Amino acid sequence: MIANIDTGNQLPDFQPYVFTALDSTLTAWSGPTALGIGADYIDTYVAKLGTAYHAFIKSETTRYLEHATAPSLTGPWTFVGKDNWAGWGSEWKDRPSSNWMTAPTRCTWIHNPVELLAST
Repeated sequence: MIANIDTGNQLPDFQPYVFTALDSTLTAWSGPTALGIGADYIDTYVAKLGTAYHAFIKSETTRYLEHATAPSLTGPWTFVGKDNWAGWGSEWKDRPSSNWMTAPTRCTWIHNPVELLAST
């Protein structure tokens, strides 16, 4: 599970952390492990494609959804899409999620109170 936690050191200081289930009952969990993306990001969604991890995350500073890739879940992460890289703008775009459809189509959904955007 990935949770975005405010460390309380500065405002805002949200960072994504990974919690791992320790057994199949989901009643015991590891402590938080930093995802390695850094501070000031929320609404983190990670998908694995082949051997690469892809994180879609919202910058609290710019309000843009950004895209980073890494060889492992805890990094090191490289941003491949910053600011308005996808042309979605920054107004009210958050809570990204991705769903695999019939291969090889992938749809990424971005929550927007006014409209729902989808890209393939």
